[in-house]
Amino acid sequence: NGTVTGKLVYGPTQVPFSTIFTTSTVNTVVVTQPKLVIHIPAYNRSLVLNFGTDDEDEGYMYGALVQQGDELDKFLTNTRGWKNTWTTARRPGSNYTSYKTFSMDGWFSNGEGGAPQGTSFGSVKAEAAVGTYLAAGTLADGQKFTSTGFYGPSGDFLIYQYLYASLGKGSFSGSASVNSNQAFPANVQEADFEVQVPTIRGGFTWIKNPSPATTSAAPGRPKRFSRPVPIAGPSDTLYPEGFEGSGGIYGGTYTPPAAGQVLNVSGERNVVLNTTTTNTNTTNISFNNYQRFGAVNFGGTVAITSLGAASRANRITVNLSTFSGAAVSGLTFQSFDAATGLFKGSFKVTPPLRTINFEGIFVYNPEGNYYTGAGYFISNRFETSAGPPVMSRQRVSGSVSIGYRNDG
Repeated sequence: NGTVTGKLVYGPTQVPFSTIFTTSTVNTVVVTQPKLVIHIPAYNRSLVLNFGTDDEDEGYMYGALVQQGDELDKFLTNTRGWKNTWTTARRPGSNYTSYKTFSMDGWFSNGEGGAPQGTSFGSVKAEAAVGTYLAAGTLADGQKFTSTGFYGPSGDFLIYQYLYASLGKGSFSGSASVNSNQAFPANVQEADFEVQVPTIRGGFTWIKNPSPATTSAAPGRPKRFSRPVPIAGPSDTLYPEGFEGSGGIYGGTYTPPAAGQVLNVSGERNVVLNTTTTNTNTTNISFNNYQRFGAVNFGGTVAITSLGAASRANRITVNLSTFSGAAVSGLTFQSFDAATGLFKGSFKVTPPLRTINFEGIFVYNPEGNYYTGAGYFISNRFETSAGPPVMSRQRVSGSVSIGYRNDG
């Protein structure tokens, strides 16, 4: 009978609704697509969802979500969704449900304070219920995200996280899908022989609103009805001016190295996993922040030898031959989780001496059969305009790259 129940997540507010489809008819013929009017009491406004289905793309719906009063923009199509088609008799294949890791780089419009230059990262895996997933990860400013749902007919999945609740508020949202039909040459010499490799491709939007100014009590004896007065600047020390950006999601199935295998982060195309424990893989290890930090590139060898596919304590050997940029020493990998691809480490920068922590994840690049480490670090800014460097309370995010990068 056209009755609809559902839930809308609108910023921090979850809005359960019960409404009904409405359409326009002329001589018993429907002339407009069905629409829903969803009232949001917390914001004293209503949204209108116009949508339809495509017979050639079964299981998907398309349409527009607009504020009530803006329905005349009927050509707007900003909404895409899918029907849950999975059952115990029709389960998604392993090409959809295999554990996958991904990295995310973006382009930002921002104020004077800049925006994160690090690489965000995450993973997606199947949950217990048929066709469901869990996507989780870390953004390049240290914020965490977690999303659950069910896969679309083509392995689609969504990410949504409300952010910065105690600051200026913001959100992170993304949509990606698994392309199980993408073919890559098995190697350069046999370009005609192709292998089918599950990959992830998608996009995201990341918003942080400016943080409000910090307030404090007015000086002098407190008055009964005195009001707090703003002091200079917000308390937020990491991009308080806010930013807005979008970018790409790239990744693929992650296969943990077996015991004794060296994870291939050589950056050389078409090199299979090294099954010995003695050889190392030449790579580049880079830390970049062009706004406030400069670039630091380590050259040498790194070998990450697995003690087992589920082991979180693995043997990591780093032999540095060269480095450039700021005065750097003490590059260390504290951990590598073979089961998840996650890694953590630190390096030291002078002057003055300080330790900078970094973290990231290894993402498989099927075009060359190797893994690339991608992640971020956060460091305080240093003011050098007059006299010796002085550490600022403001911080910046930079990128971590291990091996050859080829996003997209």
